Amino acid sequence: MKQFNCKDLGHNCKEVLTAQTEEKLVELASIHLRDAHGVTSMTPETVAKMKNSFINRATSDAASVVDRIFEKYNCDREPECTWRYITEAEMVLGGEQERKHTYGGKIIKQSVTLPASSDRLFDMYLDPLIHGVITGEPVKISPTVGSEFRAFDGMLYGRTIAVVLKKYIVQLWRGNNWKPEDRDSILVLTFMPDGRNGKIELTHLDVPEYDFDNVNKGWLDSYWKPWRAYLDKELKKPEKRAA
Repeated sequence: MKQFNCKDLGHNCKEVLTAQTEEKLVELASIHLRDAHGVTSMTPETVAKMKNSFINRATSDAASVVDRIFEKYNCDREPECTWRYITEAEMVLGGEQERKHTYGGKIIKQSVTLPASSDRLFDMYLDPLIHGVITGEPVKISPTVGSEFRAFDGMLYGRTIAVVLKKYIVQLWRGNNWKPEDRDSILVLTFMPDGRNGKIELTHLDVPEYDFDNVNKGWLDSYWKPWRAYLDKELKKPEKRAA
């Protein structure tokens, strides 16, 4: 991953651009220099100077992304703002062209406490075998940033875009019945201890209004209830062996 700071070329500018390849970053930087600073011709010397200023950056370095949120959007550190920008940033990092989206979807907020540690709940969600047993359908999922997510025989699909170990999982998420112009929703799962149990706080952004009730109920019926049943059954196993 490569990063370009416009100020490194001598401009009084806070713009920071990131891309997976040097070639892509040169393209993005050239567009910025043209639009923001009137640089219409990129000489070989300018390109060389630009490349020398590039910084290697890990995709998972969320700290610099979060810092940029507050500058660019003047956010008040609400999760909705933070994770929305991380999603947009990851799309740029992946070299994707952002299509026109329909904004204004609804937000789902839920919280559930389950009989397992928050660390274990985090691991269970990212384990395709256990995740699949809980939901009753094969699941494709990985903790790798940028990896594909697919569940319920393709009814749900997306990508994992940010992972903070044992704390956050953030995914692009959409239903196969959504309209092409609908924005990908952003799913944020926050894991935390709750006494001897674990707690998951869910924030699901940009859910289309026409599918809101279905998705909202789906989290309860397709995740929280079977997940609790799986853990309750696991807790009863030692009692059966003792008997």
